[in-house]
Amino acid sequence: MSKLKTYLVQARSDWKNIRKINSLTQAANELPFSKIEVFALLPASVLVLVYLKCVYSCYMDPYSYTYPRPVYSFFREYRFGYIFGYFAAFIVLLLYIKKISLNKGKQSLRPRVRSYLKNNTYLCFFIVLYIIIAVSPLIHGFTKIAFLGDPYRQEEYTRLLSYPLVYMLPLLIVRSKKKRSFVIYSFIIVSVIIAALDLFKYVFFPKLHENTSLIGIFCQINHYGYFLTMMISASAVLFALESNKKLRMLNLISFIMNTVALGINSSLGPQLSTFFALIFAFVVCKLRYKSFNKDIIFLFVIYILIMLGISFFIESFFYGVLTLFFDVSNIISGDTTGSEGTGRLRIWEYTVKHIAKRPLLGYGIEGLTDEMIELNLGYGRPHNEFLQYAEFYGIPAAIIYFIGCFMIFIKGLKLREKLDIYHICAFTVVFAYLVSSAVGNTMYYTTPLFFIFIGLACSVRADLSDSK
Repeated sequence: MSKLKTYLVQARSDWKNIRKINSLTQAANELPFSKIEVFALLPASVLVLVYLKCVYSCYMDPYSYTYPRPVYSFFREYRFGYIFGYFAAFIVLLLYIKKISLNKGKQSLRPRVRSYLKNNTYLCFFIVLYIIIAVSPLIHGFTKIAFLGDPYRQEEYTRLLSYPLVYMLPLLIVRSKKKRSFVIYSFIIVSVIIAALDLFKYVFFPKLHENTSLIGIFCQINHYGYFLTMMISASAVLFALESNKKLRMLNLISFIMNTVALGINSSLGPQLSTFFALIFAFVVCKLRYKSFNKDIIFLFVIYILIMLGISFFIESFFYGVLTLFFDVSNIISGDTTGSEGTGRLRIWEYTVKHIAKRPLLGYGIEGLTDEMIELNLGYGRPHNEFLQYAEFYGIPAAIIYFIGCFMIFIKGLKLREKLDIYHICAFTVVFAYLVSSAVGNTMYYTTPLFFIFIGLACSVRADLSDSK
């Protein structure tokens, strides 16, 4: 209680000081980097609050378990989140740049920016990619679907641009371990709440699940699966590397509950992504600490056992793997029906065929959506994010995105000696998402989480030490 009182007194004092600030220069002069870092957490924190609002809406409404849940159920909440995030990110980046420019050093701002980009090559690729996205309407026209999105997702032009600008860039300046851990544990706690409520409903109100599986606060089974694979990966790393016993227990609970939820959810793509993410975490820990981490091996065994146990009762992980084996056999033999990969093969073939017609510039944002819906090819997306970028913006843009993602891990490899447990956690989550994105699309409630963890992972700096 005394800590909370001290925190509230400090927050009140900080607010009074902020109200006295009359200009950007004064703010940059008077606010220490630690305070600017607090502002940098705002977009991620708002996303946490939006998740909690959706939890309340879902589990207080007895009719919220209809499936598929209308995807527009929470447009208003998420729209508020990213619009507020734009404002917060803009203020944070202005303050940070001004603070650096006011710092009296031998170098001016331009050489520092050049040096930073040289040490963060991935950012150069992302800048080029999002310039391509920004000018896309000039090439493909200012269409209604580009600026309002399709009726299913409403993932419009400004929302696509918000992913790196709002959710990634502000977190790149956060060096404090405590602040980075705050962001990660906020999402882990939310995931535990969602899993607990969903599993409670699944066990005690089974009739609500007669025609579907666990979907959490999301609109489709696989969307919840992508969220789960990120949270399971984060919990696994932190359980293995945290020294605090209470936090280790929280992560173990999160890992088990979310794994059970993923098993019942039955999305094979996220299940396989989690499998590979655990292997990735094991390899990264070996590179960083020069030793094998037994806790990750333990969690890997637990993961397999949970999936095996669930597979005895429902068609889950091992059934999906067996189906995937037969699908691959059909593809190799040429005896395909288009239903392989839960129908994704047919969608991929259609997308690749049309990308070949416009390889350099693509079709623009949601350029093939109407045609794909008419042909009953899902909801108008290729169910592969790399193909999605190629479809929207052309093959060069997709290659730039792929290289940019690859360079994220190159940075982590180069700076592995400076990685702390929260960097390792974030890199593992980024890897898990990218693997799952091979069978998924960007979505306004999962993709921001991916860019948040990119920001957390790439906040590691060669020239600076992390603060506590």
